[in-house]
Amino acid sequence: MLDDFLTVLDAEPTQTEVVDKLLRSETDVVINLISLYKAPGGGMASF
Repeated sequence: MLDDFLTVLDAEPTQTEVVDKLLRSETDVVINLISLYKAPGGGMASF
């Protein structure tokens, strides 16, 4: 039982890093889509 708990504790930092990388990637995708949309003059306002 203690071994299982230690395995979970060891895995948590790795999971946190992976989730952080996923969120950063998703953010990058959204920013790039916005840039792509704005490039030809799209959008309601210029930022």
